[in-house]
Amino acid sequence: MASVEQSPNGTFSRALCVWAALIAGFIISPAFADDESDCNRGESPEVMVEACTRLIGGGAVEGNGLADTFTSRAHAYARLGRLEDSENDVARAIELDPHNAGRYVTQARIRNYFKRYDAALDSVERALAIDPKHRTALNTRGVAYLRLKDYRAAVEAFTKSLEVDPRWTLAYNNRCRAHLELAHYDLALQDCNKSIRIRRQSHSAATAIYYRGRIYFELGLVGSAIIEFDQALEIASDRPHPYQGRGMAYARLGQYEQAIAEFGKAIELYPEMHSAFFHRGQSYWVLGELELARQDFEAAIALDPENDLYKGALGGLDR
Repeated sequence: MASVEQSPNGTFSRALCVWAALIAGFIISPAFADDESDCNRGESPEVMVEACTRLIGGGAVEGNGLADTFTSRAHAYARLGRLEDSENDVARAIELDPHNAGRYVTQARIRNYFKRYDAALDSVERALAIDPKHRTALNTRGVAYLRLKDYRAAVEAFTKSLEVDPRWTLAYNNRCRAHLELAHYDLALQDCNKSIRIRRQSHSAATAIYYRGRIYFELGLVGSAIIEFDQALEIASDRPHPYQGRGMAYARLGQYEQAIAEFGKAIELYPEMHSAFFHRGQSYWVLGELELARQDFEAAIALDPENDLYKGALGGLDR
């Protein structure tokens, strides 16, 4: 999952705990320092969980520093798909530091990740009760509404976050997407263009360029869409969505073999991208490769079992 924003004072508060221990005459061992590092930036979520668990059990970290350690472990548990453990650790962090809006934002973002959108919105409200201008809380509210397909509410939330920080490219990108879903293409283009002007040649710009490609695709400007997807990949070749976008554009042009190759690249980068399996299956179907189409539709359904579009496509093969 995307990393969940921790409280701004996380590193500082943990450092205070270390200095307090030094002042009290304790010796901070190299193993403790290693665990500090691995708990925050371990090479894998498993390493992070193990390091954070040793810090929590060791008793050397207290107060807000301990809250930050629980938060780090919650991130790692989330990446491992362990919802209950992640929720429990965030709850412990909130108990230790109940007046920190960032703790509730972390809780909201983890709940968004696990598709608990209504619960995420509850956490956002708690954060905003502490800090009404917390930009990440406002953005996280917008993300929850995006996932709930309440795009107008999402636009309102992202707009409020931009009132707090008018140069926040993430919020412009998110509002661009919400406008795109509402078919407000002119407004979507305005937001994406603002994002690109603020941070050119960044991953944020690549996202905005990708959305701009989607807008052109929806407007029927397929050639322009391909150019945008190409540009997005020049900046961030590790992103699966521009490959999928380019695949959809090639399919629209009837170039199905090229489309299949693009969808395959997206799947290589993100094997859980059910939409890429679905679109590749459609291209296989058009080419008469019915068994390959069936395999892709089944893979899409396995990843998104409630998607009626995918089920309908699979059923169509049998008619």
